[in-house]
Amino acid sequence: MIPLNHRLLSVTSSLMFTLLKSGIISGRSTEVYNVQPASGFSKKYVQKQTLRNIQNQYATEDKIHCAVQHGNTQMALQALADTGNRFEYRSDGYSLWHMQHMASVLGTIMRVAAREGGVPPQKIHEISERYFFQIHRCRNEGALEDLISQMAKDYCHAVQYHKIASYSPIVQAVMSYLHVHYMQTLNLSQIADSIPCHPNYMCQLFKKEINMTIFQQLTEIRLDYAYVELKNTSLPITEIAYLVGFDSYGQFSAAFKKKYGCSCSQWRKGHTSTLFSDAPAAQAE
Repeated sequence: MIPLNHRLLSVTSSLMFTLLKSGIISGRSTEVYNVQPASGFSKKYVQKQTLRNIQNQYATEDKIHCAVQHGNTQMALQALADTGNRFEYRSDGYSLWHMQHMASVLGTIMRVAAREGGVPPQKIHEISERYFFQIHRCRNEGALEDLISQMAKDYCHAVQYHKIASYSPIVQAVMSYLHVHYMQTLNLSQIADSIPCHPNYMCQLFKKEINMTIFQQLTEIRLDYAYVELKNTSLPITEIAYLVGFDSYGQFSAAFKKKYGCSCSQWRKGHTSTLFSDAPAAQAE
């Protein structure tokens, strides 16, 4: 669960940037204008698209948060790329200042995620301070985009290091491999060859240090990523099961029910965001 203060900052920034993009609010003042939908589009349609943009932004933020919390660099960079070259709100007249502000919001999300991922406060402060000054010194969009990508990498690397720093090198290597390749069908020989290490010794050492088998840990990792997809997307549950690496829906369903005590569909009904459910424009067509 993402802390309330993070959520409040996130929704304020997301809403502001969506309204700026849609033209509801001027980028240079707080004056409110009437929206004039383009020909053929109803006001209800425009409102619905605005709400969808905000909901999509929430989904992206949660994916970035989850990726950094688990130290998954690949997932974090993909989530940034999925926003539409990292800045889906870019448009004519959008000032560099607005982009710098959004970069700061992303920095806050990553900072909170890194703390939940086990990174010591002093390390988080070091990364946060460094990027705060770099963000506000950027003078062009391309440099700012590259800076955000590097910030995501640094936070993920910090989580990777501090999350497994107490483990032996072999167990560290196994954990890193699982987080990178969790979507694939894995076997012990494959994992052992990547280290390299004898499979039996690897399994014994992992069980001793982590207190669970390698495949039990892999299931936990997959369920963590499935949690984000179930909560923030409308993808079919079967598709999510295969997306995070389960061999079948039945296998995913059984593992999910064992951990959460209910079926995937029941859980999704109780945890899907209802932030805009009472707005008529947000209803399905």
